[in-house]
Amino acid sequence: MVNIIENWAFIQGIVKSVGNSGAPKGYVPITLELQNALDSEALPNLAKADEGSIINIQVKPEQIDKYAIRPGKSLSCKARKSTGQKYFLE
Repeated sequence: MVNIIENWAFIQGIVKSVGNSGAPKGYVPITLELQNALDSEALPNLAKADEGSIINIQVKPEQIDKYAIRPGKSLSCKARKSTGQKYFLE
């Protein structure tokens, strides 16, 4: 059984890739070099431990344009950590 911890963070980093497969149905996988993870609300910031790492983020297709997600571009958004280094955008 996996314990779920509600968590959110404002993350900032550089998009490394935008993929077409490997994400849950209805999502697009991206990889991000996580530079900063700032606290959000009064919830734990589980992303802080991953600063300086490459993380995987699952985004909805419409978020690609909303956040102008492109390889080599910076990304600042709110996200939550799922398991390992897998994240989901708000």
